[in-house]
Amino acid sequence: MSRIVIDGFEGGDLSGWGNLGASVIVPSGPMGLRNAGCCQLTYGSGITRNLPTPKSELYLHCRVLFADVRDGLTVTFFNNANRLGWVLLQGSAVPAAQLFGPGGTHGGGALITGESVGLEIHYKPDSTAAGLFTVKLNGVVVADVAGIGTSDYTLPINNITFTATTSFAHIHVDDFILDDAAWIGDAFVCGLFPSGAGVSAQFTPSAGSNYACVDESPANDADWVATNTADQIDFYAAGDLPAEAYSIKGIAVQARAAITGTAVCAHLALGIRPGTVAAFSGDQAVTHDSFGPVTGIWETNPDSSAPFTPAAINGMQIGLKSRV
Repeated sequence: MSRIVIDGFEGGDLSGWGNLGASVIVPSGPMGLRNAGCCQLTYGSGITRNLPTPKSELYLHCRVLFADVRDGLTVTFFNNANRLGWVLLQGSAVPAAQLFGPGGTHGGGALITGESVGLEIHYKPDSTAAGLFTVKLNGVVVADVAGIGTSDYTLPINNITFTATTSFAHIHVDDFILDDAAWIGDAFVCGLFPSGAGVSAQFTPSAGSNYACVDESPANDADWVATNTADQIDFYAAGDLPAEAYSIKGIAVQARAAITGTAVCAHLALGIRPGTVAAFSGDQAVTHDSFGPVTGIWETNPDSSAPFTPAAINGMQIGLKSRV
């Protein structure tokens, strides 16, 4: 397991995505009470996600909900402008779904409109027999292709796009996760936000307390914390997880950051402190002038090198460090 992207749209915006049309974040009541927000697509709209680094093979997880049996959604894998492969989920009067990829139809399976459905894709684009292409709905394989070309190109994936392909109703997408090593399985993303002061407050707030400048959802760029000194650290207390049984597969800490003026620090590291040990991500480049997302991901607890537990998360602090 090696998580690449974890995004449940909990931040209330699409700043980590390219917005192709009228895509919006809405309260995720249709997707279940565990989620604070999801992405709503209507006909002609879509969202596109660039990978941090290109990958020759990917495992994708998300949850989708069709409000109408005539809805359609395409998930397309790109290398820049080269379309490598795609999956089409198409409702019908039955209702049912068909899944398409390079070379035509590869399988089909039940898609229940009005209910959140888990979609998983394992894709290795290759123009030779080394290609792989498998699709699951709610954990059941509905398309499985191996031993043939699964793309016109043998190129790595660097972009994934979701596009609404019919004009009838809203399509909801949530709990987007990418891994480059293994199936993700049934999963959801739960958002936690700064709720109090942590062990360090070295950034300067625009007004009031540090944590109160960075606790909004959706994000509000009208207040902020700032520094132009290297290795300054802010930590914030975070809220608790919902009270239900689950295992925790990973943590993603996301911040919005920008550079203004002449910067000593052009990078930011994200941090977690689940106990007495703080851990920081690698240095993330910060964009100039306009706020953009930076993210750090952890799959094990730095206190124990073991998987995270709900108790560790509920006492955890999250934060950031300025870097040159």
